[in-house]
This record gives sequence, C-alpha cells and structure tokens, in this order.
Amino acid sequence: MPGFVGSLVKINLGKDWIDFVVENEDDLYVIYLLIDPGDILYGWTVREFRGGKEGSRGGERVRIYVGLRVEGLEYHAFRGGTLIRGGRAY
Repeated sequence: MPGFVGSLVKINLGKDWIDFVVENEDDLYVIYLLIDPGDILYGWTVREFRGGKEGSRGGERVRIYVGLRVEGLEYHAFRGGTLIRGGRAY
C-alpha cells in the first residue's frame, strides 16, 4: 500500500470527473465502489526507458500521464488492495 498513499487519481464517469487522493486502504475500497467497467482512469506514473545498448543497466526514469479504460476490477480485503485491469485510453 505505501506506493499508493498520496496518489491522485482522476476518474472519468462519462460526463462527470472525480479527483481522488488515496490516503489509506479504506480509500482503495471506496475507489472499487466508484469505478465501473468502461470508466477511464487518469494518473501519473514513472516508467524506465532503457537505452539501446546491449548489456546496459538502468535507464532514464520518466514521469508520464496515462489513461486506462477499465475492463475489470477486484478488491482484495485480505491484501488491502484494488486490482484494476484495462487497456489504453486515448
């Protein structure tokens, strides 16, 4: 859960938007209740882009803004997490 604390998630609910800051595990359950398949989630993430050289270690870490069209979701109370599956949204 530490990776999600303080994360801002934008949820597109058709005509309406919700900005949501995850502060604890209970917030992940609330997100699970708010999101439906077909909704679009937007948020910031960090990706590592590796150079073209073979055998090179590491790479450049780049902060990117991504959109995800929700195809399915699950809440795992015993793990305290929400799993959201989907594809790229444009």
